[in-house]
Amino acid sequence: MPRVQPVPTDQLTPRARAMLQEGFDNGAYNDNSGQLPPSMRTLAWSTHALSVAHAGAMAGWRSGLLDDKLRELVRIRSAQVNGCANCSAAIKEDGVSGDDVACMIDLDFSKFSPREAAALAYVTKFGVDHHAIEDADIQALLEHFSPAELVELIHYAAQMLGSHRMFSVFKVIGDSEPLVRFDPALVDAPKEAGDIAA
Repeated sequence: MPRVQPVPTDQLTPRARAMLQEGFDNGAYNDNSGQLPPSMRTLAWSTHALSVAHAGAMAGWRSGLLDDKLRELVRIRSAQVNGCANCSAAIKEDGVSGDDVACMIDLDFSKFSPREAAALAYVTKFGVDHHAIEDADIQALLEHFSPAELVELIHYAAQMLGSHRMFSVFKVIGDSEPLVRFDPALVDAPKEAGDIAA
């Protein structure tokens, strides 16, 4: 089990269920399981956290200057860098294949367009050591991206890397006993509501 047990689907608050269903129906929260993903159900412990994440996801889903395939490649590469197998395996765009995913694992970006390869190299370096990003890395991106696209790429990569790290901390896909077991009385509750330790 994850460190924080995801809210069971039948225990979601109406507001959380509506947000998760919206994201699932439009493909943003589809992990190819046919169910509301445990990652987003973990956030449902806090309607505030889920609302903030959902608003950002919906605002950025299939919008902006970056094309959908590029965004999907960056999302999957971020998941790979952070060891999130569930997110790495969930392909959400028709233009991305299992072969693409395998090439990214092997750090072989040669099959991708120069623009895609530059983005994948960037998100890999950003994910491993953001302090290692140098002027030359930004210049390399500017060969393929306008300044506005550059800002979108850096922002999107940061969002994905941060989200994947957060879900890694939660151990969303894990087999150990949860540190926090689901208790409906503790959803949206401050510490005073009870002991949260299992």
